[in-house]
Amino acid sequence: MSFQNKKFTLTRAEKKDTADIEKIMKSGSFSGGIEIQYLRGDDPLASFEKEGTESYIYILREKEHGEAVGMGGCIVRPALVNGKIKRAGSIRQKEKERPGISGNQRLFPRYAAGRGADGEGI
Repeated sequence: MSFQNKKFTLTRAEKKDTADIEKIMKSGSFSGGIEIQYLRGDDPLASFEKEGTESYIYILREKEHGEAVGMGGCIVRPALVNGKIKRAGSIRQKEKERPGISGNQRLFPRYAAGRGADGEGI
């Protein structure tokens, strides 16, 4: 997937990305005394797949060193929308906490989640 910023690559997550996904999910903190637990187990991709009928999980890497800095995607499942069962997506996104970067300087493009390998939206 292309970016205006040429420092990053976005690819569909694979089994080999498991450790990086876990590291990203466990990074960071929240204000207000909220603690986050990582409950995806040893295979986060399988865990995401169990949440719906389809899952599109992507990993964002910094090109120079290959470091994983974000992950996100879309879990698709049937949902009741305006009284009818429709195909609906739930967006997931998490960036690795980085010193000096505020919340409004996000790396992960919001438009990327929920696109198939061919770049088409779900």
